[in-house]
Amino acid sequence: MFLIKISEDAQFDIKEIITYYNKIEFSLSKKFMKDLEKSISKIAKNPYNFQIRYKSVRISFTKTFPYGIHFIIDKILYLCLKCFTQKDFLNSIFVNLDDKIYNTQLKAKSLR
Repeated sequence: MFLIKISEDAQFDIKEIITYYNKIEFSLSKKFMKDLEKSISKIAKNPYNFQIRYKSVRISFTKTFPYGIHFIIDKILYLCLKCFTQKDFLNSIFVNLDDKIYNTQLKAKSLR
């Protein structure tokens, strides 16, 4: 088993998710925590089972809830970077792509 350190950003995300499920139904937040703990346990047992998705970031998806745990391996310490819903992660990619396309268009206009 490897040591896992959960970043402050990820801790904040997890607290928000728990608060959200508590508002719907308390048992949902408990189920989410169990699902999250199982996913983190899988990462701790063998983080190399998860493929690199971008740069050196790997992703483990929770089984029941639509969240991905983004993490990197740094020597002995494993850092959980963020806990995204799959939809939020895709939206952040598209926003970044739109930004790059817009910036590229501005540069092209300035060269004319």
